[in-house]
Amino acid sequence: MTCIKGDCQLVDDVLSLDTTPQVCTASEDCPTGWECLAAVCHFSGGDDVVNDTTGMDTTGMDTTGVDTTGTDTTNNTDTTPTDTVGPAVCYNNSQCKSTEVCLFRQCQANPCLTANLCNSGETCVARCAPVEDPCAGVTCGEGRSCMNGECIAGCFLEPCTNVYCPDGSYCDRGTGACREVRACDAQCGPGTACHMDCIPPSPCEGVTCAANERCAGGNCVTDLCAAVSCGPTEICVNGACVDTCCGSPCAEGWTCVMGACVCKPDCVDAACGASDGCGSICNRGFCPADQTCRPTRGGAAECCIPSCTAGFCGGDGCGGTCSCAASERCFGGTCCEPNCPAGFCGSDGCGSACGCNWGETCIGENCCAPSCSGVACGGADGCGGLCMSGDCPSGERCHQGACCLPNCPANSCGSDGCGGQCGCGSGETCYQGSCCTPSCTPGTCGDNGCGGWCGCPGGEVCVGGSCCSPGCSAGYCGPDNCGGSCGCNWNEVCLGTQCCAPVCNACGASDGCGGTCMSGACPNGFSCRSGACEPLSCTPACGCGEVCTGGQCISLCGAGELLCGCTQCCGPSESCMGGVCQLN
Repeated sequence: MTCIKGDCQLVDDVLSLDTTPQVCTASEDCPTGWECLAAVCHFSGGDDVVNDTTGMDTTGMDTTGVDTTGTDTTNNTDTTPTDTVGPAVCYNNSQCKSTEVCLFRQCQANPCLTANLCNSGETCVARCAPVEDPCAGVTCGEGRSCMNGECIAGCFLEPCTNVYCPDGSYCDRGTGACREVRACDAQCGPGTACHMDCIPPSPCEGVTCAANERCAGGNCVTDLCAAVSCGPTEICVNGACVDTCCGSPCAEGWTCVMGACVCKPDCVDAACGASDGCGSICNRGFCPADQTCRPTRGGAAECCIPSCTAGFCGGDGCGGTCSCAASERCFGGTCCEPNCPAGFCGSDGCGSACGCNWGETCIGENCCAPSCSGVACGGADGCGGLCMSGDCPSGERCHQGACCLPNCPANSCGSDGCGGQCGCGSGETCYQGSCCTPSCTPGTCGDNGCGGWCGCPGGEVCVGGSCCSPGCSAGYCGPDNCGGSCGCNWNEVCLGTQCCAPVCNACGASDGCGGTCMSGACPNGFSCRSGACEPLSCTPACGCGEVCTGGQCISLCGAGELLCGCTQCCGPSESCMGGVCQLN
């Protein structure tokens, strides 16, 4: 079991596609061999992980074989890019030179720098957009859905499932519509193409809301789902948990999506252009060897022979792309191998520049290692700069290329005027420019007279300047004699002054602790929702961005939110990229 969004969920012991997603903020939050992409842990290659780069494998792909890294020219995780030689495998822009971005796990020339594509105030973002369906061929178990090529808990509709776009376009996983690829000069992995997006400014930029609020249109509004914890297959809609899966299995050829049974297209073992059984055709059917199935105008499909000339890295004529060798870079539509001799920092011949090793600087087109050994403070470093450290007379310190005499009057603290600090004696602290001795009497708490705080021993709390020991016995939840109250275990509620463990069997019944069961058994065809048994299905079936509740389709998103895919709602401070809400 693992904790995901506040709930314990079963996670397979085997690291495979069929695992419940683990929420993360950085790769360090994920298991060994996994990486954090779009706030979810993705398998990154196990034994092939490169330990000195952030846990990415040498292919630079997630489990779908699709590169999902977006590259933002203004909002990088690390805003201090290096101008040294980039790594063989990169994870974010900070590992590349200032004129490059990390695409397909490789440092490549940033296409946004010369595109002049976006309007004033917008941000250009280059990424590898999927031009093939990452869920094609992925089969998930009962109560799970394929999202971006991985199986997750819940019954959701992936907008791009069985949606195939013509050459020069890709399926936007946020809307399910085909969008034109704004081509850029960078190499992406198989099934993807370099694409540039323009992200508009957000009215919520700089707006900070309370824990139970969210920003909408620049204003803080109540977040009805802030304190709601739902089950593995449920989502929170307007403050209530709604099960995305159906209570009973759907008929053969149908599948459960957002609480309702819908027709499931079947293109397994089908020929290119054959019927999918749901009124559409199979755009991923079988073709003769060395051919691929592609959509055509009028909703049809045909077999196509990809054409990739040696050294060419553009489209293959069938909706895919021709890639270059691992050591090459796509430049001007052709494959180019960068040429960077040791110590050279000029053009690499492929639209970018060769970098220098760490600690070196580029002078002309040659790398130079500054040296200040035995050089006086402010002397030349041999590379056109000055030595910021070096020899000074006794008692002085080299500061900003000049010798400086520190000034620390008695009992003073703070800056010494030479880039250092004047310290205080043992037991003292620096307060408003002077050294101060804190005063803390046993049994008392509060201001220590030096801008700090006198605390209490472990197990005690501060009440009115004195330390107090709360009196809380097992099962008691009344006043603790120190101005607070005694709490209960996580699975209990406070009833009067005693802790009570709710027990629920039937939907809507009493839980034995003064409340009503919000979950429990219902008759066949019904599901427990907010303490009442309601019909499972909606006729006709709900569309993308809707959920079936009580036999009616209701909108998944609230006012001021943007539907992203079929399961997420982006706030005004977010943009929908690849079916995932991301901060602008």
